[in-house]
Amino acid sequence: MKSTWWRVLSGLFMLTLVAAGCGGDGESEAATEPVEAVTTTASAGEGGKVLKIAVAAPEEGNDFGWNQQGVDGAISAAAAFGIEIEVADGLGYDDVRPVLRELADDGADLIIAHASGFNTAGPEIAAEFGVPVAIVDNPGATVAGLVADYTTSPHEGAYLAGFLAAKSSRLGKLGIVVSGEPPSWNSQSAGFADGARSADPDVELLYAVIGPAAYSDAAGANRVTTALIAAGADIIFGQGDGASFGMLEAIETNEAADGGKVLFIDVIGNKSSIDDGGHLLSSVLWDFSGAFERMITDIGAGTFGNTNYDLGLADGSVDLLQTDLISADLWAEVQDLKQQILDGSVMVENIADADGVHARMSSVDVAGDDTAAATGGSEVLKIAVAAPEEGNDFGWNQQGVDGAISAAAAFGIEIEVADGLGYDDVRPVLRELADDGADLIIAHASGFNTAGPEIAAEFGVPVAIVDNPGATVAGLVADYTTSPHEGAYLAGFLAAKSSRLGKLGIVVSGEPPSWNSQSAGFADGARSADPDVELLYAVIGPAAYSDAAGANRVTTALIAAGADIIFGQGDGASFGMLEAIETNEAADGGKVLFIDVIGNKSSIDDGGHLLSSVLWDFSGAFERMITDIGAGTFGNTNYDLGLADGSVDLLQTDLISADLWAEVQDLKQQILDGSVMVENIADADGVHARMSSVDVAEG
Repeated sequence: MKSTWWRVLSGLFMLTLVAAGCGGDGESEAATEPVEAVTTTASAGEGGKVLKIAVAAPEEGNDFGWNQQGVDGAISAAAAFGIEIEVADGLGYDDVRPVLRELADDGADLIIAHASGFNTAGPEIAAEFGVPVAIVDNPGATVAGLVADYTTSPHEGAYLAGFLAAKSSRLGKLGIVVSGEPPSWNSQSAGFADGARSADPDVELLYAVIGPAAYSDAAGANRVTTALIAAGADIIFGQGDGASFGMLEAIETNEAADGGKVLFIDVIGNKSSIDDGGHLLSSVLWDFSGAFERMITDIGAGTFGNTNYDLGLADGSVDLLQTDLISADLWAEVQDLKQQILDGSVMVENIADADGVHARMSSVDVAGDDTAAATGGSEVLKIAVAAPEEGNDFGWNQQGVDGAISAAAAFGIEIEVADGLGYDDVRPVLRELADDGADLIIAHASGFNTAGPEIAAEFGVPVAIVDNPGATVAGLVADYTTSPHEGAYLAGFLAAKSSRLGKLGIVVSGEPPSWNSQSAGFADGARSADPDVELLYAVIGPAAYSDAAGANRVTTALIAAGADIIFGQGDGASFGMLEAIETNEAADGGKVLFIDVIGNKSSIDDGGHLLSSVLWDFSGAFERMITDIGAGTFGNTNYDLGLADGSVDLLQTDLISADLWAEVQDLKQQILDGSVMVENIADADGVHARMSSVDVAEG
């Protein structure tokens, strides 16, 4: 039977075809004119023509799992529009930029980067070529018109699987085997447990983790699955990617305690065609085709990247596989339960943390108790922080470095700073930090979100990454994300109260969710102070974070249009905004004032233009990480920064009167006690709707 499950797959496979004429043999076909074209462009708000899409996958597109579902979904979406598709699979996780560049050069109007390991390269290629790129489980990296995210919410499908399993079990014992504890696996494990208990409150749930990041560990999966079968489980719910083949091997070669068959419930794909032994009871299927079709449509409408593409039971992108092992009566029960979930009469809790999963189980076996990933804690004697730019930039990098230094000082431990690393391959530096004895590495850039988890798995060292909660791994990888909308609301209130001309300018270097959140919060805060205030909004470019010259030009234009206060979100581009503010007078001949974000530029504000800044302080989050490593809970929850814990706040300067500052503090208290609610808007459309004028540069 091993030859059935274990297939020798070929190397890199590049396929180009017209999806409407796709043959079953996987051979390349001559490209023909698409039956139907979709209007599209890479720039927000405009249209061109989508004639071709491409999908890039790390493993082969016939793996009966993640990669095949992504490739098949892309082929299906292309077929729905009658357009051409190019498939690049088997790419691995090394530098995929050359392949993505080739796909862009070959004329792809959308590139689907179907791996979280491509979340650094994908946005870079989008910015380089102006081609829309879809990435996975990283909603914080979206850029209107260029980068969109798709994320699966499979807990409801897993609930159905748990119900089915409990109803099908002969022995009343179910095994759950996972290759790690990322949020998506945790969501399914908890959903499965809750569904099983809804069918049989007394069912035993035996839970085992192969390892902290054992997604391809088939041997480990075989060993762990065999142990659960020996403990009495007659149905295994397996989440493993490549490791699932090891689970299947164990199921095929071991009988249940009653001498009968052990059955298997899989996730993501459909292995029915290779289930010669008749062990596959069902699978929680993930179908990406609908999300990919919506992307094509949204590119045509100029709204790609304005919202995230979430997959779930409601839209049919998550569902349960029906097999011949399920009786008609039981399947009818499952479908009735599905309808109750859809109509809201049955609510399924979405649990992302490992603690919430463990609390639901009859027994828990987490492998790797002698590593940093174990549930037991370990002492932190040294931390390290890695930043892409210099740690004295008065912005993102300095706040990260200063926060790490502050956290280390709070615990009296050693710190190593590696800054100015750029965005090329940082693995050598991260390895050096691990070799030097770091007990926590803070990878302070979303551009490090691929390398960071790899180093964590390689060295068993906890690593913190940015704005990618979908990549967490209990004990090894944690995420920290800022929610700055409430701080920006205070800034908008302050600006409207301080404006002489009643016109405020908002200049942004792109439209990622964090910038959108602040722009919308600022607008709402300003209108709360002055409903008639004019809000002039301008985007320098789709990803113009370092474009100081562009920032100068756009800021100068808003000042000429009457703005006397500029709220700027730019990273390096903010220095161009400041230059424009210092060299241009407002329409009344007075000073133009500036409200910054993230850092504090007071020490270089020689002209007295800095009114305030929405400050981001990472020290508290980093301190919590150190504490959680000691408690063995690092990576079980995300570290969110906001107004409530003081990690987001407003800078007080001498340009703010005592009375006005008292008003700001009173408003802050109203937000904290819930009497004033601030909406968190992540999409560009929600921002644009709040503005008096909108100027979105096309880059």
